[in-house]
Amino acid sequence: MPAFLFTAKDVPNSAELRTKYLIEHLTFAESMYANILVGGPCFQTATPNVMDRSLVLLEAPDADAARSMFESDPYFKNKIWASYEMMAFTPVIGTYLGGKSWDLVNGKVVRKELPPK
Repeated sequence: MPAFLFTAKDVPNSAELRTKYLIEHLTFAESMYANILVGGPCFQTATPNVMDRSLVLLEAPDADAARSMFESDPYFKNKIWASYEMMAFTPVIGTYLGGKSWDLVNGKVVRKELPPK
């Protein structure tokens, strides 16, 4: 199934809003567990305890379905995110994937299936 990467930038001073809607947001995330490859808050580099955006990598049948899932999040509905960017993404390596999608054999790339989740 295709994957879509979302980065969402918070409105200024979002900490109070994040706290207010946290339970709804986490309940929603739990309901979307099968479609979420990875997700979570991002922190400012200069101020490590300040969240200022989120990252979510979703699996969905197509871009419209992914956008609909993302925009159903209580953080989106309650305007915690000022803006977001969405892009198609092809995961090919990583521990959450259980490996990599290729082998190098005699100097050539041989594509392979990743282990099932």
